[in-house]
Amino acid sequence: MTTNTLDTFLKQTPGNDDTERLQRLHAASMLAMCEAAYATINSTTAPVPLYRIAYDDTAQHISFEMLEGHALVPQPGSLDVSVLDLLLAAQFRDKLPSLFEGKTGTGKTFTTEHFLDAILENENYRVLRLSQNMTNVLQPYVEGYVENGVVKVRLKTDELDKIAALFIDEVNRGDSNSVLMLQDGTVTLSSGERGMVGVKIPEYKESENKEGEKVGAWVEQRKRPLLVISAQNPASTTDPKYTATRRTDAAQLNRNLQIDMPNAAHGMGGSLLVYENGGNRHSQFLETYRALLQKHLGIQDACSELPAEWIGIYAFTTDPVKTERPLMRSALEFCDVLTFLMHPSLQKAYDSELQVLNAWNGVLNNPHGRNYQASFTTAATLSDRAEPILKIGEVVNSFGEDFIPRDIIRVKKLADEIAFLRTMKQSLKSPNPLEHYLQIKKSITAVDVASASAVVLHDKIDVDGKDPSGVVSAVLKEYADIVTTFGTRMDYTNADNPLTPGARRCAFDLDDGSLSVYMLALRKSIKETCDLGTAVAGQYTTHLVRYLADKAQTLNGMMGGMEYRKPIVVRMMTDLATLAGFLNEHESEVEAMFTNPSLPSTVAQRKHVENGIKEMYERERHLAADIYRMRLPRVLGI
Repeated sequence: MTTNTLDTFLKQTPGNDDTERLQRLHAASMLAMCEAAYATINSTTAPVPLYRIAYDDTAQHISFEMLEGHALVPQPGSLDVSVLDLLLAAQFRDKLPSLFEGKTGTGKTFTTEHFLDAILENENYRVLRLSQNMTNVLQPYVEGYVENGVVKVRLKTDELDKIAALFIDEVNRGDSNSVLMLQDGTVTLSSGERGMVGVKIPEYKESENKEGEKVGAWVEQRKRPLLVISAQNPASTTDPKYTATRRTDAAQLNRNLQIDMPNAAHGMGGSLLVYENGGNRHSQFLETYRALLQKHLGIQDACSELPAEWIGIYAFTTDPVKTERPLMRSALEFCDVLTFLMHPSLQKAYDSELQVLNAWNGVLNNPHGRNYQASFTTAATLSDRAEPILKIGEVVNSFGEDFIPRDIIRVKKLADEIAFLRTMKQSLKSPNPLEHYLQIKKSITAVDVASASAVVLHDKIDVDGKDPSGVVSAVLKEYADIVTTFGTRMDYTNADNPLTPGARRCAFDLDDGSLSVYMLALRKSIKETCDLGTAVAGQYTTHLVRYLADKAQTLNGMMGGMEYRKPIVVRMMTDLATLAGFLNEHESEVEAMFTNPSLPSTVAQRKHVENGIKEMYERERHLAADIYRMRLPRVLGI
């Protein structure tokens, strides 16, 4: 794979050093690719509208609409997501296959083929249309040959490195194990021959020459995972054309981002007749990309070899590592509390949490053993007849099946795509897209998780007229109030106070990596323990557990009779008690963390203890009790 064009781009890109120039080049290339895709594909087809997401950060209110193929009047601050948006975002994620399910003619195949035809050269993608007579999804990668009169099969090694994307139409006619292999990035034959699928990623590496000077060169050490897009008609259809189809198995559902394709015919109407279907879409795309990249970087025409070297530039631009974004701790906590509230019997789940909480309280306050004198208790009872709990029940009872682990995985995948689309679209709409993208915070926030959850919950509903978005928004608002109130009581500030000039306050900042109940509780407890100094040497664990119990009681005092809040708070109290139980089991190691004489300051000591607790759990994870492995990852964020 030649990299002359990338090298020329890099040399012309402004920046103080190669690291900064690479960052700017990648961001500019990503923005140019996305905008060029919109310009090219939106001139030949009308991608189906799927969702609208809007968030009011003042009221902590999220509104979500399933568009069902109908386009709405633009609304400032909202994010409209179409089929094309999800296809674009999937390119930049790590092994995120997309599965479109819908009736024949709704645009599953049409939109996907237009997308691939614009983004890639014909030799770099494959389209497989499965049928009763052709079910081999590995066809692009294998070939038959005769050896000693015996027909054998081997891999086409050149195809393994050449194909960047694969579209499988009517995927539920094919062998699911073969599809899984492709989605996981490998092909393994019965002979044992194995190969990785995907295109090689050019990476710029610096080294020193004999004179001690830094020199850079492009190398190919990793592969960009194969983009797998699938489509199928609903397996439950009575149409005789699809009698060979079947339901997608659970393993594929765990990997796929499944999107139900609505019928947008009534919205498009006659407009569909005047879209341009001719011309070379890939050439149009490259010309638009070329112009946009030069505009973003402010460089001269340096793209003479662009068509011949496009697949390398594509792999460089869509490298998932370069657009990886962290999951905010508040997003993790919100996902957990929402999942908890979706239990088919919330009263039963609440009682179970209380049982675990009381059990921990007994372990940590054992009059005949270790007695921390730390109260992890609550007298709160849940009224399952209260209006907020009834509203949750109405949504949960409308599900065709319970909210299961597969749904949590799907929420994470969709939230990741929404986060990417949010930052990318905001940047494209700004006066200076490149500078905006480089400066904007890039993370998966609680709003991204809430939006994804609304989609997943909506797809689970079997009862007409039930809309889960109101419940999702109410839970987000409740969580935001809990974490900011708790943060205030932990003396945590992250924003100016508009009511008191010069003062600070705790605000629900979606991109604040420290804003989470568990993190604030642990850090405050560690600080209070450190502040006691050497006078309590040998009793650090005792005081740390007691301070965690104080934080649990702080949460307990925040319930205030609000039914939405009770199950959330009890869940958090039980998780803090579980952390205390883990520290109790490893008391000697915890004591050692507080008595490191080489630490230069109290701040360094606090960080040492926090990291030490996380490292201790990671070391013990494989042998830890189930309750630790179920709860501590969300408490510690690891």
